[in-house]
Amino acid sequence: MARTGSTGVFSARRERPMTRAMPEVHPDALEVSAEEERYLRGAFRRFALPYLLLVILITGGALALNTLALRGADADPPADELQSLVAEAASLREAIGGLREELVLQAASSGERLEQLEGGLAKLRAAAGQESSAELASRLDHAHQRITGLEGKLRQMQASTVAAPAPASPAWPVVDPGSRLP
Repeated sequence: MARTGSTGVFSARRERPMTRAMPEVHPDALEVSAEEERYLRGAFRRFALPYLLLVILITGGALALNTLALRGADADPPADELQSLVAEAASLREAIGGLREELVLQAASSGERLEQLEGGLAKLRAAAGQESSAELASRLDHAHQRITGLEGKLRQMQASTVAAPAPASPAWPVVDPGSRLP
């Protein structure tokens, strides 16, 4: 006997069990009541906030000590260290100057080589242009005759295969070599 309008166990309307017992967890927030929210905020202020402030203060102090130590170490670099850096920079300048000279020489030799190659190419083009048009026409005619002859042979072969009768079926039945004979 179900009572209408009732939300109890014997209600006509079926609900999933424990839908109101536990709050649903969403990825962005928890559903809590106003009283629970006040408690959680107060607990955070009492317990977690002092520890966070302590960590921030310790980190800031460590950074300040580190910067003071670095300023003291880098205040006066030794004179011999500066002299070695200046000497190294001068040697690098000399090496760069030598590389520039090599690059200029290589560019000049490459330009000469390019001119030689272009001259050779011009000679090849001139030699190819000396062949007369009559020679080219005769070569073209010869190639055309060869192609025409090959096409004729191909047509003859196709015609002979179409006109040939199909091979007769064998007089003996075909037996599978793997089968057992009686």
